[in-house]
Amino acid sequence: MTQLREITEPLETFTQMTEFILDRIANTDADGYADSEHKKAAGFETIKRLSKEYGPMITESDIATSKVQSLAARSRWLYGQYYSYIEAASSIEAIKANECWENPMFTSNNDILGEQEIEAMDVSDNSEVAFIGGGPFPWSIIKYMEKSEAQPKVTSIDVLPEAIKLSHELLKSQGMADKILLLHADAREVDYSRFSHIILSAMAVPKKEIIDQITDTASHNAILVSRSSQGLYCFFYETFKPQSTKLRPIMTLSGSNEGELISYVHRIQAL
Repeated sequence: MTQLREITEPLETFTQMTEFILDRIANTDADGYADSEHKKAAGFETIKRLSKEYGPMITESDIATSKVQSLAARSRWLYGQYYSYIEAASSIEAIKANECWENPMFTSNNDILGEQEIEAMDVSDNSEVAFIGGGPFPWSIIKYMEKSEAQPKVTSIDVLPEAIKLSHELLKSQGMADKILLLHADAREVDYSRFSHIILSAMAVPKKEIIDQITDTASHNAILVSRSSQGLYCFFYETFKPQSTKLRPIMTLSGSNEGELISYVHRIQAL
């Protein structure tokens, strides 16, 4: 009995603390605009700290339980709403200032992972790249363009019209409007046959349905890079399991030691 309690205690502690924080985040809107956003930021930072602390003590089978997955889905929904707001606010600020700066929320692990992805994809000037889930503040796409030696044709795809509008204004302010095509579309309905490289962002969902559409329509030998959460970071980003699709990764990229995200690199093969 003691051994069982030692095994389950970290999971119970993590879920109880996280549920308490999520309840507070969900009820912050009554606190006033500025106070509400500050409390949400502090709440999600605490959950990230708990994820890093308790991650090594909690197994994948524990995370796969319906109770944890239900709580993780709630957390992702709340985080997605908050993340979209922060992206939009950052985009508006950058447009007004006519200057695009780094926001720590969009960098950290993503910067290192992005550099690894650029090297793994090996794009050329003749490549056509689709970035799914560009959002209103397409930071990852801008960094890709800055760090890549090639100048491929890039299309940012997003399902939200306001994200497309803000992206357009931001890219225009940065002199990049003619370098990145914006496509307002549901990624589950896009024909990917013309793209040589496809990047699925961490925030883009539902991953399996989008990837099924990619595998059904993409050209033979197209490269797909799909970002996924690891362990308890499923409370922020949807986890993608390659074995749940027709694809098998040819490479796995780990980013930094923080371990929030990994990327699977796939080559589309004709079935």
